[in-house]
Amino acid sequence: RNVVGKLRRDVVVCAAPLGSLTLVGAGPGDPELLTVAALRAIADADALVIADRLVSPEIRDLVRGELRVAGKQPGCAEKAQREIYSWCREGL
Repeated sequence: RNVVGKLRRDVVVCAAPLGSLTLVGAGPGDPELLTVAALRAIADADALVIADRLVSPEIRDLVRGELRVAGKQPGCAEKAQREIYSWCREGL
């Protein structure tokens, strides 16, 4: 699947079984600042979007496919990051 995302304050999206991974940064959280390509990726109804808890609700609301939010908390980042990696592998 096509994956859009990044490690921190960013979104990860998985779509179409192409075996590729695309990273898209969520920036400061304002959906008006997303690129057209980023918006297109997270709005794909066939996409698996993976985000951490720091991605703004306004950006998460733009997701049309499946959304999974990793529970990154202070002191638990490694566990949540492993969860994100697992979801990415599942999506590919």
